[in-house]
Amino acid sequence: MNELIIPPWIYYCINLYNNLYMALIFIASALFILSILYSIIYYERINYEFDKDKLEKCAIYRKKVKKCFIASMILILMVGFLPSKNMVCWMIVDAYISSSNIEMSIDDKYKLTDTIMERIRNDK
Repeated sequence: MNELIIPPWIYYCINLYNNLYMALIFIASALFILSILYSIIYYERINYEFDKDKLEKCAIYRKKVKKCFIASMILILMVGFLPSKNMVCWMIVDAYISSSNIEMSIDDKYKLTDTIMERIRNDK
């Protein structure tokens, strides 16, 4: 009768997922800022440099701008479609708690999700 409804390893997976999610956000932001910096360098050099060697270096910056911008947009789209930590907890609560094992209202599910989130924060 004292069985666990949600296995403890799920808490670990939620924290691991959240860390990866935050890393993706950081990498996407860094790549976006890097593409802005490369574009500033590119446009600064293209306006003032007319030497062939310098223009070739500008072409390299232009390629870096494209690569960083495309990579950052792909990561931003990925982050946009991935669920947040709260949504993952909600999905787990909905998956493990059904009418066959517990009768629960929507407010009780919110409270249980908050309790799970508090426990995850305290386990750090």
